[in-house]
Amino acid sequence: MRKLIFVLFLIPSVSFCETITVTHSDGRSAIIDDSEIKIVENDVIDAFEWLEGAWNGKVSSCESRIIDQEVIKSIENGEQIPILKEDIVQKYFDRPGYKNRKDKEKEK
Repeated sequence: MRKLIFVLFLIPSVSFCETITVTHSDGRSAIIDDSEIKIVENDVIDAFEWLEGAWNGKVSSCESRIIDQEVIKSIENGEQIPILKEDIVQKYFDRPGYKNRKDKEKEK
């Protein structure tokens, strides 16, 4: 399973500087520098907490949609529905012909 890793670096040199690095398991990374954090923190109390909350919210939305789709598909096919949500999600990904968004877009 791929994961994004959030790393927060605090550099205690000249006053205060933050950098948030997001690294994907395939080696790609994105850096959010202190000026961008300062801009975001004009609207939110803590940029890191906001980023973590936004990510968790997106994961939760996607997971709910996957579970809903898989339960409907299982009912339509007369299949058993797993009890644990992790198992429902895994069943969704294990279906023959499963494609993620990137692969679906390539087909267009």
